[in-house]
Amino acid sequence: MTNLFSKYFMPKQHIRNEYFRLLNGTSPKDIVDGYKNLLDTGIKLIYDHSNVSSKGVLEHDCDMLFQMILTKGLSIFQLMNGLILQNKIDKDIAFKNFIDPFSIAVLVRSQYEAY
Repeated sequence: MTNLFSKYFMPKQHIRNEYFRLLNGTSPKDIVDGYKNLLDTGIKLIYDHSNVSSKGVLEHDCDMLFQMILTKGLSIFQLMNGLILQNKIDKDIAFKNFIDPFSIAVLVRSQYEAY
């Protein structure tokens, strides 16, 4: 019973420490974990809200805008983790965990300018 309790009910200090770790990320891992939590929360919100019909044009537009923000965020996250580029002609040539900063920059800039 103790393991179940500690798994689902963390002490307040542990929650506070985890919150500040994710919010103030001092290492790349902290920043990626915090970003992933934001994306997971957005997915949960969209999933929970999918059964609610929009009441008007404004709410529909807000839903679409939120989905656009989330999908661009997911694209940024996938690009941050790197791509695997395999040459189809010569199978020995491959780039693993190739990070394309230009693609990420385009998405980040469009997010910044639009919202």
